[in-house]
Amino acid sequence: MDINEPGQKTATAKIFIGSPDEAVRHLQQLKPRPRHVIALTVEHPDSGVAQATATAIASLVPTILSAQKKALQQRFDALVELLVDPVPVPTRFLTHARMQLDARQAVFAEGDWLSAAEVGRLAGLSITSRQPRKWKQAGRIFVIRREGRDYFPAYGLNAQNGYRPVSALSEILRTFEGHKTAWQIACWFSSVNSLLGGKRPKDLLAIEPTRVMVAAKDELVRAIHG
Repeated sequence: MDINEPGQKTATAKIFIGSPDEAVRHLQQLKPRPRHVIALTVEHPDSGVAQATATAIASLVPTILSAQKKALQQRFDALVELLVDPVPVPTRFLTHARMQLDARQAVFAEGDWLSAAEVGRLAGLSITSRQPRKWKQAGRIFVIRREGRDYFPAYGLNAQNGYRPVSALSEILRTFEGHKTAWQIACWFSSVNSLLGGKRPKDLLAIEPTRVMVAAKDELVRAIHG
């Protein structure tokens, strides 16, 4: 779960190039009517300059919107961890944060989490090996952060393959990339799923990875469309 409220649409931006009169006619014909309009005038004899300027701006819009969303998500995550913020926070954010905190505590209390050192011992790695973190960086496994420490999901390791990451996990993580945080992924793995017959994704990841992948794609559709 993230800071977006159910049904909230993702912000989009469109660029139109033309004369002032053409711009007015274009706006009048838009359906549905846009909520916000940003106009930028370019005074230059070469129309190609206007085109290049608009193209440059259009290429920046997704980055700006993504950065704004990421910054707000980071602030929200900090609130969940501390439940303290020097700036007054709306009551609905506090309620949401409390629910997230309770969910995280419940997930962590299930005992599925291993430190990097514990993963290394299970996998027969040297004490100084950074291999578990390399798996995380490569997208083969994920970690949750709690009290300044990273924890790896035990269900993400294949005991039959020397406690290396379950092969199907990387595809699931790619599916959720950009849509769910590590904690949200952890909560999903620990929640009963109707597509899995009421079982939890983490219980079937190693034995029925294809079904879990289907459930992950269904979850992504729900996350995008609300």
